[in-house]
Amino acid sequence: MTDLATAKPRIGTRELFPALELVAYLNHGACSPPSEPVRKAVAQVMDDFSRRGIQAGPEWAERRAGLRLRIAKLIGAPAGSIALMPNTSNGVALVASSLKWKAGDRILLIERDFPTNVCPWLEAAKRLELEPVFLPWADFTQPAGCDLSRLEGELRRGVRVVVISLTHFSSGLRLPVESIARMCKAAGAELFVDAIQGLGAMPFAVDGIDYVACGGHKWLMGPTGTGFLYVSPERLDSLAPVLAGWLSYEGATDLLRLGEGHLDYHRPLRAGAVRFEGGTLNAPGFAGLDAAIALLEILQVQAIHVHVLDYLERLERGLARLGLEVLVPANDPRRSCVLCAIVPPDVDATSLIPWLHARGVSCSLPDGRLRFCPHWPNSFDEVPYVLDALDEGLRELRRAPACRQTA
Repeated sequence: MTDLATAKPRIGTRELFPALELVAYLNHGACSPPSEPVRKAVAQVMDDFSRRGIQAGPEWAERRAGLRLRIAKLIGAPAGSIALMPNTSNGVALVASSLKWKAGDRILLIERDFPTNVCPWLEAAKRLELEPVFLPWADFTQPAGCDLSRLEGELRRGVRVVVISLTHFSSGLRLPVESIARMCKAAGAELFVDAIQGLGAMPFAVDGIDYVACGGHKWLMGPTGTGFLYVSPERLDSLAPVLAGWLSYEGATDLLRLGEGHLDYHRPLRAGAVRFEGGTLNAPGFAGLDAAIALLEILQVQAIHVHVLDYLERLERGLARLGLEVLVPANDPRRSCVLCAIVPPDVDATSLIPWLHARGVSCSLPDGRLRFCPHWPNSFDEVPYVLDALDEGLRELRRAPACRQTA
């Protein structure tokens, strides 16, 4: 959608982020700042609607077909399997609500997963008399690797859907998606993956996966209010159109374009996953997402992944010197692009985040873990500054209680 001829992204530089004020932005696992190409793509759509109003709508709707193809290519999916969504939550809720369930169907979830990927399934279970089952998080955190024996046992008992995240949000542990996909296929179970915590910075393919939901504002580096749902062509008819809108049907806009006699409430559903795009979409946001993914294509996700892991390894060495325990070390093949660490118990972790932010370092504290999420614009030159700021913060916050008592 956007002319990227003048945009020359380079890994490890912030040339395309001139407005970014922070010294080290390590919060891509929460929300990425938009690059200049993304900002320009959004502005281009807004300018077009400002000039032409509704006349601009059909053109941008047609261009979104290219975005769906771009997303499909990114995850190795066939054409026609992508529906654009406003966020991950909508994609999860759509599948959880639309599956053709039978009373007693079992849903396999994982303890300590992010609520986005749990709550919609529990709500479906309450309404439809389904049986949610939680696998212990400890099965996936064994020092020797993930223990999938309990998963295998549950699959033997019968499971309709296994629900996992690509990366755990507060540990940075990457789940063995490929192994789980093979186990699900062998057992006749369906697999749903929430891919928002990593897609765009880690290689990922949908082989053996039935459903994927992902928002665009984290590792894909697009605007908020954008995302997508992947539905395997083999599973398209497993979903009832309970959330169908007027644009879910073939020829829905004929009554607006072709004159009298085209108002029809009984049209067939559109072919492919686009049937789940029931209403008007965020045209500026999806133009921005298209530009963001175009940059990922230029840079190549594999090269981004190598860069981020190198950055985290450099950061990890400094964290160890400061007494922070990293949850997934560099020598663990489950390491993702998310590095989480336990703050020493004599430091108030909730005070550490604003301390770092005031010094130009943006990170986060999900579930009490200090989380660092660099991406392709982050430079290795930032690492010493981040560690110095963290060191200063730890020392200052250790002194703070004693100072207050003295006062």
